[in-house]
Amino acid sequence: MDKPCVFDFAAHQRLEFGDDLLSDFPDFLLDLFDHAADAADQAVDEVVAHSKEFSVSINALLGQPDELYCQACGMPLKKDDDIAHEPDGSFNEKYCRWCWVDGKYVGAATVEEMIEVCLPHMGWPDQDAARAFLQKQLPQLEHWRT
Repeated sequence: MDKPCVFDFAAHQRLEFGDDLLSDFPDFLLDLFDHAADAADQAVDEVVAHSKEFSVSINALLGQPDELYCQACGMPLKKDDDIAHEPDGSFNEKYCRWCWVDGKYVGAATVEEMIEVCLPHMGWPDQDAARAFLQKQLPQLEHWRT
């Protein structure tokens, strides 16, 4: 069983306690940790709401900390225009706008079909190298692992 833990903000480390030590922990500190967790949840909800309201991806709102790739075709999602949308207008940062439309996956049915769709758009002069690259990379993407 996992031990309960708290974060020691002064020392920047996680401390683990057994049930007996946690029961002696001051209630006001436990309440403070609960409040911090609630505030973090509220901040996440606000970022999601701003993303939808201003039609800007969460990744862009956070200064693009992650390199996004379509989890079906592997296309880099560098611009918000390339990112798929859900029917409610929110972004689906897992897919490009060509693989995900109106809340549904509309891309190729198999990895082999996706390779044939992607090849002409890659711009690689050596099609055999491009095919080998896609054969190695596409099966690692989330869409094809599920």
